[in-house]
Amino acid sequence: MRQWRVGSMSMGVLLISFGILLLAALIQQTPVINLILDWWPVVLIILGLEVVVYLFLSKEEHPKIKYDLLSMFLIFVTGIFSLGMYTVSSIGLIPRVTAAIASQEYTVVAPESKIRVSSSVEKIEFILPNAPINFKKGEEGQLVIFARGQVTAESMERAEELAVQGKVTADQVGEVLYVQFSDVPQAKSFNLGAADFTYTVFLPEDKLVEIKRQYFYNSYHYYPVEIDSDAVSNHFMVDVSGSVRLRVNSQADLAVTAVVIGPNSLRGNVDWSMETQSETHETVGNVSFGSGLHRVNIVNQGDVEVIFFDYVQVEETFF
Repeated sequence: MRQWRVGSMSMGVLLISFGILLLAALIQQTPVINLILDWWPVVLIILGLEVVVYLFLSKEEHPKIKYDLLSMFLIFVTGIFSLGMYTVSSIGLIPRVTAAIASQEYTVVAPESKIRVSSSVEKIEFILPNAPINFKKGEEGQLVIFARGQVTAESMERAEELAVQGKVTADQVGEVLYVQFSDVPQAKSFNLGAADFTYTVFLPEDKLVEIKRQYFYNSYHYYPVEIDSDAVSNHFMVDVSGSVRLRVNSQADLAVTAVVIGPNSLRGNVDWSMETQSETHETVGNVSFGSGLHRVNIVNQGDVEVIFFDYVQVEETFF
């Protein structure tokens, strides 16, 4: 006589159900993960119904349910699965897991920020975001900032919503314009957000510029800063951690001083004049272009790279 085992019918029904759901998802090209996560308690209902129906339909006066190793294993797997799903649901992890499974990378351009710079402003001080940033020459009396990058999200609309969170605020106090960035949420673990986001800043002319980066105790990332020499129309002060690249053309008129942790941190295709400070053991590098009218002072825990290129050579190569 065939022996019935607890869990065998339940497991068969569940496998058939999941197979039908997955097949329907492939044909209709719709996500099935939400249905599975929402209806997981049915596993317990089916298992309980199987026991009740067997006891009800059994013709024996004292029906006995046989538990063998396979049945016990099926029940154990079902119980662990149910407890795990309940735990995940209670801590709110399911929505994030679902979103991460259904997400993909989208290329997003954040809304452009245009800030009028009054003639009374002598200096612009930037508190940089935790993202790469480039400084370029802009128009007189106007500061323009935009960002572009890859955002991981469930849809293009959601990616644009995340990108908009990277806001720029500007406040003038006396003769100083303070510009601060709000970071776009970063994509990590099951959190959606920016995977690769880069800011570009177009600077007005004849303004002192100071660049700093906000630090957090749990931030271990050092994002690069790149500066075009055309953007340097007055003195620059850069105090960051991470790589700093200065692109210098043949028309530049500036003097660069970089304080770094060692001589190997001074890079590029220029001849650095170096000296080591006796107290701090830091290396100070200097290099000048033209008469050195505008000064660029860099204090950095990472590399400082100066790349010199000639407009004429680039033009001849291009044409």
